[in-house]
Amino acid sequence: MFNLNFTICHLDKFKSQLKDKNINELSEGYQLNFIGKDYARRQAGEIPTSVIVPDEKHNNGEGKDSKNLFFTGDNLEVLRHLQTAYANKVDVIYIDPPYNTGSDGFVYPDSFEYSDDKLKDMFGLDDDQVERLKSIQGKASHSAWLTLMYPRLAIAKQLLTQQGIIFISIDDNEDFNLKLICDSIFGENNFIGQFVIKSTPNARDYGQIGKMHDYVLFYAKNRDKAQSNLLPDKNKKFSYKDNRGNFNIHPLYNSNESFT
Repeated sequence: MFNLNFTICHLDKFKSQLKDKNINELSEGYQLNFIGKDYARRQAGEIPTSVIVPDEKHNNGEGKDSKNLFFTGDNLEVLRHLQTAYANKVDVIYIDPPYNTGSDGFVYPDSFEYSDDKLKDMFGLDDDQVERLKSIQGKASHSAWLTLMYPRLAIAKQLLTQQGIIFISIDDNEDFNLKLICDSIFGENNFIGQFVIKSTPNARDYGQIGKMHDYVLFYAKNRDKAQSNLLPDKNKKFSYKDNRGNFNIHPLYNSNESFT
């Protein structure tokens, strides 16, 4: 009984200290934070401001009988348009974003969608905080990359059906951050797995280790309803079988000779 009372006493004291320091034990839990997070969330909720006009000449060209849609333009704006007509209708999404390697040309775009005064009003920022937010312009920092990725992944989730799945390519530079931001958007429980791709058979020399692999993160919108394993097996020869069905085992590697 003494130990129990002692614990409760110190728990109350601890909560009192948190309150005195203006710390919320619920909101200050494990989470991903980065410069631009609130701004990125706001971007995910905006509606498109442009107009899409079909290229009739291209669409009616010889041999062009595909029902696919091809968009050219800023991918965030395109995703906003897609969300208007295709929310909860897409089965599979594959994204190959900039890897932020320092040599792939990625920098955060040199403009924000809102004026400084608008940023202050929307997010309750002061001048110093606005300056800090806009410091990611033209930069290739982790915060800049995450601010770019967040609204695009958030809208991608809205496009997926309840059975939908998404694949995202990445390499070592942002693999960890991509996992965290996808856990935040899709939910950690909807993480299916990560593929390791042997992208460069002859390892690139980084001075200390040879780098041979890229990765593909695999998430479901709703893991309980995703059916990613259902592959057609008609007229196919499978060497293995488990409780989900028949399958074969193949190595994952890039056969592009330009990488050798």
